[in-house]
Amino acid sequence: MKITDRYKKMALKAEEIQRRWDGRYCSWVWVPHRNWTGLKQNAHEMSDNCVWLPTQEELQEMLAPKNAFWYYMGLDYLNKEMGEVYGPLYAQGYFNNGNEFWLAVVMWREYHKIWDDEKEEWEVVS
Repeated sequence: MKITDRYKKMALKAEEIQRRWDGRYCSWVWVPHRNWTGLKQNAHEMSDNCVWLPTQEELQEMLAPKNAFWYYMGLDYLNKEMGEVYGPLYAQGYFNNGNEFWLAVVMWREYHKIWDDEKEEWEVVS
């Protein structure tokens, strides 16, 4: 899994996503105060104020129950939708990898929020 510093910030600020984490073992986490990123494998790591770094598969699973539409329309449709949401920035390769893209898709589809790089936070868009 490609984990960028930007993805760590995006996941940290995605409070709605963090609340959905069930704390299961073998989840990718970031521990900011230790600057450690890896798989959480034991109960001790749970007490380290972990930031969950969901995988693309976990993010896609969040959409599947309510928004199965993208399954049928495909990735081309999602790319078009995200291009409309993020505008010219998207055309310039706004997301560095699939993790950032899928987190942005979930935040947009579920919470109507988009990532603002300058403020380093999710902003509600109406």
